[in-house]
Amino acid sequence: IPFQLMSRYTRPGDWVVDPFCGSGTTLLEARKLGRNSLGIELNPEVHGKTSGLLADASGREGPRAVLENHDSMDFDFAGFVKREMIPGFRLAILHPPYWDIIKFSENPRDLSTALDVDDFTTRLSSLAKGILPAMAEGGHLALVIGDIYRKGEVIPLGFRSMDALSSLGLKLRGIIVKDIQNTRAKRTSENLWRYRALKSGFYVFKHEYVFVFQLKQRN
Repeated sequence: IPFQLMSRYTRPGDWVVDPFCGSGTTLLEARKLGRNSLGIELNPEVHGKTSGLLADASGREGPRAVLENHDSMDFDFAGFVKREMIPGFRLAILHPPYWDIIKFSENPRDLSTALDVDDFTTRLSSLAKGILPAMAEGGHLALVIGDIYRKGEVIPLGFRSMDALSSLGLKLRGIIVKDIQNTRAKRTSENLWRYRALKSGFYVFKHEYVFVFQLKQRN
């Protein structure tokens, strides 16, 4: 997904930001494509592992990959752009931890610890508000997210999150459906989820969404 998004919406030398960096896929792909990148990772342990991966993949020359161990909710993205003297990020890729699926840490600032869907979307919107002033004119923001089945109810977390970001004045450019039924994570638990679905009478989720937004022209 980062490869396709960067190939379509950026050019060599542009800057890309990933506020939920995780294992560093966006930063590694950005380097391969000749894009500069900034990744923010909240979890110190994950940050350390990703730093090692970036170091192993780095060359003496080429695009920059900056990785910060920080909370994206209060990271100064605009300040970073100013310090680096760059026109702004051409692309932001957001793949947040889903509320109520996997708890990534005990940190109350971690989105996976959100109290409920409203808390999750409110915090996601707040994060996006912090990134938008640092975006280049006409830049794009992509949100990768899926839905949730909880206590007998489908919770459309994807579309709730899409609405939250749309309310920030972003222009929705595309809705992409990603097939996840053959990913490693799903493949190992496919039979278990099929059993749960038959027992409880729900359909197994086999997709995620990629919502692509573009900044509207600034006045």
